[in-house]
Amino acid sequence: MAPSTSRPQPTSKTARRWAADAGVAHVEAALAASVLVTLLMFVIYAGRASATSIRVDSAAMAAARAAALSQRSEVDDTARRVAAAELKANDVGCSAIHVEVDTDRFEPGGNVTVTVRCAAEFTDLAPVAPPGQRHFVASATEPII
Repeated sequence: MAPSTSRPQPTSKTARRWAADAGVAHVEAALAASVLVTLLMFVIYAGRASATSIRVDSAAMAAARAAALSQRSEVDDTARRVAAAELKANDVGCSAIHVEVDTDRFEPGGNVTVTVRCAAEFTDLAPVAPPGQRHFVASATEPII
């Protein structure tokens, strides 16, 4: 007599219920995996946005420091050059960089303020990142000695 290839029928009520739910675990796993991937992408987006904000702030501080040490005629160019170099060195993908320099009190005992604006896109994280550009703004003030 050949062995039977059919599955034995469950006999208890609980066993019959488990047999009826046989494919549900796969569906639940697929749904949970998609939610976890989306959550992971959001965490990566939040981390990159935070890192970009910190790097723009660092660029503003470096530009203000360099501007405070430069001659009055070179302040604007120095601040722009240093801010752009700092953002490039830190791999900040700004599609547009705008640097404003306030020299109203550029004298010994005064100060210089540099504001850096960066427009960045996170297109590689499109499912969770807001569409379009995200604008980062940072200001730093340094004393003139």
